[in-house]
Amino acid sequence: MVIEPSGDWRGAAAKIKVAGFSHAGQSCISTQRVFAHRSIHDDFAATLVEHVGALVVGDPLDEATDVSALIAPDETERVKSWIDDAVARERRCSSVARSTVVCWSRRC
Repeated sequence: MVIEPSGDWRGAAAKIKVAGFSHAGQSCISTQRVFAHRSIHDDFAATLVEHVGALVVGDPLDEATDVSALIAPDETERVKSWIDDAVARERRCSSVARSTVVCWSRRC
């Protein structure tokens, strides 16, 4: 997804919360990467982290749950490898809810 300063980037952050984290992000059409214009990058990242931080992590049978477990232990390791890679590349990462992490960088 590309976020331009002339667009509704606050609304986009709210939509990414759903598009990126529904079904624990295990949907083939989930949002995987977001490119925000340099002039709004920091504000957009802070807004996205705030929205994602409001997600409820828990039991998939509980209707209040937004994000639940990954489908297999191998998936947990795969996601952890992505986070480790982001940290190794000096991306900023924020743990915003139990086991929910958002990573970003100002570099393109």
